[in-house]
Amino acid sequence: HNGQWQDVNRPARWNVLPLRVTMPFMGGLGQVIELMHSARERYSALELAIHVRVDDDLLISSRGERPGSGPLGVREQDVHLWVASPWRWRVRFPDDGQGRDGDRWWTTDRNGFTTGIAGRTGVEAPLGEVQPFEELWDPALLIAELWLESAGETYALGRRGLVVRAAPRPTPRPNGLDFILLEWPGGDQHELVVDLELGIVLRLRSFWHGQELLREQVDEVNVDPVLPDG
Repeated sequence: HNGQWQDVNRPARWNVLPLRVTMPFMGGLGQVIELMHSARERYSALELAIHVRVDDDLLISSRGERPGSGPLGVREQDVHLWVASPWRWRVRFPDDGQGRDGDRWWTTDRNGFTTGIAGRTGVEAPLGEVQPFEELWDPALLIAELWLESAGETYALGRRGLVVRAAPRPTPRPNGLDFILLEWPGGDQHELVVDLELGIVLRLRSFWHGQELLREQVDEVNVDPVLPDG
């Protein structure tokens, strides 16, 4: 190294060939961080079937907001996601779909009508430049957002994983947010299952005062799929 800053084109990072290395189980925090940090370099594309469960009443309570005229209950939905990089992905919700190819973004409704999109909020709409479910397929940013504690080994989808207990580690940013990936839904405790081969998060649970606020659970994993058109 010559001591000078190198001008690296950020998207080039996503052209790294998948390593496909399964590390021996050690179970410590260091292995958890290594897995999460390098997840995106362990595959060239992913296809995930994700089940999402949100307690909307608890979500309102956790934000100190007043409930409406009646309880909202628990909302559940199944999502299908294909991702090759933050600049190329497809996601299909029950009522619509979204996609990105470079600087081109779009959404397609249930009737097949397609429009460009500029911003998103909620489960299907993370803030800013966060991509759909990025916390699952590229959990590196979670390392800075959480205090992590390794809690042993488990199995999910027949795959070996590490259970990680986590507490929020807020860091004030110029835009006023304390978090990037976990600004929504928030929560005061989290639990992750990190895949021992891929480093992706197979299950993310967020809690508020001991009650489950959000669960994002991967039900199927397909490595190196072909992304669908549009």
